[in-house]
Amino acid sequence: MDMANWKDLYDDYEISDVGDIISYRKSRAGILLSPTICKDGYKRVQLITFDGKKAKYVHRLVYENFIGDIEDGLVVDHIDEDKLNNSVFNLQLMSISENVKKSLIANGWEPKKKKPKNPDRNISVVGDKFRVRVMVGGKRVTIGMYSNVSDAREGRDNYLGCI
Repeated sequence: MDMANWKDLYDDYEISDVGDIISYRKSRAGILLSPTICKDGYKRVQLITFDGKKAKYVHRLVYENFIGDIEDGLVVDHIDEDKLNNSVFNLQLMSISENVKKSLIANGWEPKKKKPKNPDRNISVVGDKFRVRVMVGGKRVTIGMYSNVSDAREGRDNYLGCI
């Protein structure tokens, strides 16, 4: 065998830390299983256990046998985005939403950047004056009219600091 680390998997199988699986069900020498690649791009193998046949994703088997349990609400992520690279060093747990976002970014999607807050929030121009109006208790209150925007900001900030 190669330099991979191997662990027992169920009664008649062994799994390596790179995702190879050997069956000892029909041969003492062992037979290297050939996984199928599913429509979703992941490798899957059919294992026969005392419960019957089970289809298992290889990346999940590697994670569970070499790293630990997969908690509810978390998924096994391929760090390099290569669904066929099931090396234990390429797997990590993350939430479903983190995994979807990571996949979208890897495929060219850019998250929206938050707009900076408007420094002139609650200030409007009325003629040649700057009016400051805020909502207080569900009602719009006019704080004052100012001759320039910097005075209007100061008036607004002073008022809001007192509420």
